[in-house]
Amino acid sequence: MKTANQSFDISDMDMISINPGQKLQEILKEAFPFDAGESQSFVGRFDRALKAEGEFALYVYESSINHMVRRLITGAKFVRRQCKNEGREADEGYLVNQIRKFVNSNVVLPKNRTELVVIFLLASINLKRRETKGVAEHLRRNSGGRPIETCYICGKSLDFHSKDQHDSVEVEHIWPNTFGGQSREFNYKLACHACNQVKKDAIDAADFHYEHICVDANKEDNSFNNQMKREFKMALWAKCQYSCNKCKAPASEVGELCLCRKEPTDSWHFFNIDAYCQRHATE
Repeated sequence: MKTANQSFDISDMDMISINPGQKLQEILKEAFPFDAGESQSFVGRFDRALKAEGEFALYVYESSINHMVRRLITGAKFVRRQCKNEGREADEGYLVNQIRKFVNSNVVLPKNRTELVVIFLLASINLKRRETKGVAEHLRRNSGGRPIETCYICGKSLDFHSKDQHDSVEVEHIWPNTFGGQSREFNYKLACHACNQVKKDAIDAADFHYEHICVDANKEDNSFNNQMKREFKMALWAKCQYSCNKCKAPASEVGELCLCRKEPTDSWHFFNIDAYCQRHATE
């Protein structure tokens, strides 16, 4: 790959096992590191008011980084569309300069980060979504161990023969293709149709509306499952990396993870819930 001051050639990007959008996120985190000591900011004051011990502040930070990733990538796509309207889409040098102008006009970055951001923005918008026909069966049989039969998100059994049913198998991009995720095996997981439809283009747990996850019912109440919607469960599973919070066993191996409160005397809300396997569930 050439530097951003030379003509770009990122044709080798597809040969590298990285997600350009994920790399962009890493660059932004390096440029704007999380500072748990910023206690005088309104976020810090809210965190203390909620007795969140830094977790609330961290999710506000993660959500803000993801917002910047989305804004930059969609902005770069907008610039490419403008170049196409001008009949200059094939002029890569012109496209790079326009993306650079967009970044400099809309975001304040450390000078030593701007060119890296431009490089990975171009790589992100140049990715193609590849056909996944036959990929599910390949992943199922070539997992390095026993064949994969369960959804990596909810842990339920997958149907490899049906289509668009609740448990139908689908190839899911771990890092969303829309935001710079490769359509390659390292970025694929097998999920059920129901989970894939809910996850959509979410990057991580901070992408879900954690502020909406507040339930007033108890598990034994008939209304609990209606209030604890699938997207709520998805966010809470994602918070624990789709694995048991204690033993770290993945849902794909131990089945659907149980949601348990950290503090039983508090209500069910995002910052009071973790996910556990059946063995380590506390309620």
